[in-house]
Amino acid sequence: MLDYQLSEQELALSGRLKVQYLDILKQALLEAVRQGGVVRVNFSQVRETDIAALQLLLSWLIQTQPASMPRLVNLPQAMTQAIALGGLTSHFAPFME
Repeated sequence: MLDYQLSEQELALSGRLKVQYLDILKQALLEAVRQGGVVRVNFSQVRETDIAALQLLLSWLIQTQPASMPRLVNLPQAMTQAIALGGLTSHFAPFME
């Protein structure tokens, strides 16, 4: 399962970033953008990820970059490894803290 908490300037994700939960991820990301301001996405409670979730996340980052200056924080080692294995490190790097 994937859960999220949206506060004033941060979207905290928890659980599994997997293809079967892309609808929840998309909803969370859209709500964060609607809120406005700088968006920080906190991954400290994410246990798993797959390439489909990373592709959706990257698409969102690219589309929202100029307006909300999104930042990715507290990425678990497994997630950074998945990004590297997917050949996406250079694409995600500008958004990572």
